[in-house]
Amino acid sequence: MKIKKEYLVIALVILSTIIYLTVRKTNRTEYQLPVIPEMVSDHIGKIEITHAGNSLILERKDKKWQIQPQGYPADTDKVNTMLNDLGHLTLTALTSESKAYARYDLDPDKVIRVQAWAGTAVQRDIQIGKAASTYQHTFVRIGKTPQVYQAEHNLRTAFDQTVEKLRDKTVMQFDTAEIKDIAITQNGQQIMLHKKEVTPAAAGNGQTPAGAANNSAVSNKPAEVQWTTDQGKPADISQVNRLLSILSHLSCESYIEGKTKNDLGSTPLCTILVKGKKDYTLTLYPQTGKAGSGYPAVSSENNYPFTVPDYQGKTLADPQKLITSDKKPEALPGTPAKSEEKTPPHKP
Repeated sequence: MKIKKEYLVIALVILSTIIYLTVRKTNRTEYQLPVIPEMVSDHIGKIEITHAGNSLILERKDKKWQIQPQGYPADTDKVNTMLNDLGHLTLTALTSESKAYARYDLDPDKVIRVQAWAGTAVQRDIQIGKAASTYQHTFVRIGKTPQVYQAEHNLRTAFDQTVEKLRDKTVMQFDTAEIKDIAITQNGQQIMLHKKEVTPAAAGNGQTPAGAANNSAVSNKPAEVQWTTDQGKPADISQVNRLLSILSHLSCESYIEGKTKNDLGSTPLCTILVKGKKDYTLTLYPQTGKAGSGYPAVSSENNYPFTVPDYQGKTLADPQKLITSDKKPEALPGTPAKSEEKTPPHKP
């Protein structure tokens, strides 16, 4: 009798376990993440970003991205980051099906909707919410589907943009090695600087310095750059290099909205012209606001007026720093020293 009771207990345990597992399996939520189709970035010709009722449109024209309808050149690096995020969109988990979008910043006031087209076909349509607590994922919706998913990476950083943020801030660019002449006009006066590259061998006219077996050590040295004025006055090489370094990769602080290049007036603070494969011109105007507001300016390489930061404007607007004292350039190695003229002794 005792054995029968033990078998009965065992049977009840087994039955309970089966029921538990069956119920557990039935109540378990199972889902399958949607498959994100492949997107070829080079095929994308239009991106539209909608946020808080405002729409920002990017279009590719002649292999360059523009902000429409203004036609402003867009920052290439920022657009490429967008394309990379859209092309590598990866969902990692289903977060919610409750349609409680506000908790994920997917409500109409905060959501960022991004659509990308290849021709007339939509290749991406996602709604971007806030980043997850780890900042390694972002809450998203795919198109208008109600489910909220987690996607890899913090997508909001790339797409939380304005027209001003997306504009290409490069206003002048060139290779400093090509520049041969610099002209700076200020207060009706002009300073002209000319570059001359002198090799040690040329400076020595092929003569072997005293005590040297040959001139090969001298001739193998690189050419030395000298900048001088029209009057032959030497320029400060470090200051000239600093000027060219600023101008060769000049980015503006911001663009001046609502004005054209002709609206800044006819009395500039200074005009800087550098000559290379072509002429590059920057015209700087006096500050119109408080200190720190930047210097209004226009460039021959950009169609719109802009401001440059204070620290750059102060450097560009002080051409006298480029000129050194009356000392002559130092003699290059291998250059014969000029003998001093001695007054012949007085004969009684």
